[in-house]
Amino acid sequence: MIETRPWGHFEILYSDEHNWLKRLTIFPGQSLSLQIHKHRDEYWVTYDENVRVTTGWDETLNDYILFPNQVVFVPAGQIHRIRNTGQTVVSVIEWATGQPDEADIVRLDDDYGRAE
Repeated sequence: MIETRPWGHFEILYSDEHNWLKRLTIFPGQSLSLQIHKHRDEYWVTYDENVRVTTGWDETLNDYILFPNQVVFVPAGQIHRIRNTGQTVVSVIEWATGQPDEADIVRLDDDYGRAE
């Protein structure tokens, strides 16, 4: 099942009670919300292009490039965002553990007007 978002779309590749594996497809120049999850951890890996990742706690945010085949761990409660600053579509694999649920998103900033 593919779900469309303003930044691209995602496809759920696997899910059970405590795990969720998705392929995120992020269009050029687009980004996910700056967000927090209270009940899940996430792992991200990009396999075809670089992505810009923001992670951190409170006011201390780190912004860096995630290169293909590198993995970033985002624990529950950590602020995070993925940006495609390139000119081509980027694919990111996201593995969420804990209580994977789209309702667990707390948006802090959003380019599409969805921030809470």
